[in-house]
Amino acid sequence: MYETVPIMRLPLPDGGYLVVLVEAIGGATSHKNPQWCDVYIDGFAETGITIACPIDTFMETWFTVLVTPLADFHEIEVELEGAVH
Repeated sequence: MYETVPIMRLPLPDGGYLVVLVEAIGGATSHKNPQWCDVYIDGFAETGITIACPIDTFMETWFTVLVTPLADFHEIEVELEGAVH
């Protein structure tokens, strides 16, 4: 049983946010707009959903969340333009 559930809150290009379980993210690709990337989510956005975040920033944040032990997860707050926790 999880002590915490690792989630990411990601900014959408037209406003608003996407909240997703970290373990459901399958990958991401760059976008023609370099300030955005497309994130692929198992069971939800399998064809990709565009978020307002450069691919390098997303990749660094996603990797950090993936490799952080659950016991330390509550202390992480990584900013993607103020939108990822």
